[in-house]
Amino acid sequence: MELGFYHDGHRAMADVIALLHVLSYRLSDGRTVLSRLLENAEQDSFRVEAVGAPYSARFRLKARGYRWNPKSKLWWKEVAEADLEDEELWLGREIVPHGPSPRLTRISWRERHR
Repeated sequence: MELGFYHDGHRAMADVIALLHVLSYRLSDGRTVLSRLLENAEQDSFRVEAVGAPYSARFRLKARGYRWNPKSKLWWKEVAEADLEDEELWLGREIVPHGPSPRLTRISWRERHR
């Protein structure tokens, strides 16, 4: 509706047509939504693991978008490369000021959805 489209949702064909309209919508820079999505998908990101985070920090980590990995027993979050430095600074300031640096793993678009 924000793009000026309205459809009878939750019918298969109506949903497909609505999706096609959204993906082909031209943004203010003249590019389509689909081209912007593909460009963003191709960008590498980083998995930031909050190594050494204390149990008491769990609510702050969750509020910041971290997820708990029970197998590895640590909190992690995926961030864009542009946001990596800010995330490292936040972890060092708010969560583990005297602890280890976060573990960083680069994630390419090929690896992201395995």
